[in-house]
Amino acid sequence: IHLLSVGCALLCLSDKYRMNDLKHHCEYALHQLLNLDSCLNLLLAANRYNARRLRSVSLNYVCAHFQALSQTKKFKEFGDCNPSLLQEVLSNVTKEVQSRPQKRLRLSMNSSSNSGSNTANNAANSGSGYR
Repeated sequence: IHLLSVGCALLCLSDKYRMNDLKHHCEYALHQLLNLDSCLNLLLAANRYNARRLRSVSLNYVCAHFQALSQTKKFKEFGDCNPSLLQEVLSNVTKEVQSRPQKRLRLSMNSSSNSGSNTANNAANSGSGYR
């Protein structure tokens, strides 16, 4: 946690004084510390200090681990204090879920059905919107 706080402090200073090389190095170093415990803090810091690369990576990480994170007290506090970032996380998670292909609905056919009937049913099911 000490490295995280030092890295975030340096990120703050590099943004404030427009030291872009230092800022790039801070983003890279903080990215290496990204995990379930640090991701919300890193997303906040990246958002606050205009660290676009770190923000993108952190946001993707939070979205990828949304199910686990959303069960924590820390995530609830994050959402309460940062509604616009929470909205962005939820929007990205929703888009991700909607973009996943749906599982195909398979009808169980008993062995007495003829193959012509199975082909017709399969063709009808493939256009039904269930994938």
